[in-house]
Amino acid sequence: MSKEKNESSGIPYQLATFATGNGSIRMVANRGYVIAPQKILRCYRLNDIEKILLLEVISYMGVNNYAFPSHKRLAFKLGKKSTASIKNGLKSLKEKGFIHWSKGGGDLGTNHYRLSDLYSNPYIIMSEFTHFFVEEILDAHRGEISYEDIYSTVLQIVEKTKSIGDADDPYGICIDWLFKDINLRDRLDMYWLFGDILMYNISLRSNISIQIDTFHLVD
Repeated sequence: MSKEKNESSGIPYQLATFATGNGSIRMVANRGYVIAPQKILRCYRLNDIEKILLLEVISYMGVNNYAFPSHKRLAFKLGKKSTASIKNGLKSLKEKGFIHWSKGGGDLGTNHYRLSDLYSNPYIIMSEFTHFFVEEILDAHRGEISYEDIYSTVLQIVEKTKSIGDADDPYGICIDWLFKDINLRDRLDMYWLFGDILMYNISLRSNISIQIDTFHLVD
């Protein structure tokens, strides 16, 4: 298959064409699109409104890497009658290190939003490790352990609705550590510590001894 055919077929091409064109839709107002990384869409402890709100704010950012939509505009675009969920979502995204802002950007005096360094975001780092480690477990024990035992156990640990740093929330503790020292993202011992907790709990649930002897950081 030629490169030209690859670039002009498949879902990515279809969606880009749909986003920018009219097609059979006679009146169109939204002709843009934004890349939605799976690292964001599948990030644990980001709720649905936070994910869609983050992508909506990003969609307003151009080559200058900032945006200044008002709360009312964001609420309208996302079909929300009240700005309360927008304000709460933006505050949470800031606290979780996804965006930051300064006051008074733009011609309406709205906040001036910028995207934070996603490579250094503790929520993404821990979420990606969790997804990675689950795949390691599946590869090592495929056919021996049910998906339900793995998925339900992992979600029970990573999706606790607690403040990060609580003693009975090891996932949140790791996030808290990363906020305090981002260099820990390059330390295998932190990942092994949380990985051991995952393996122990999955073993209890499934009555199967989970064995992952080694893994390496991705370059």
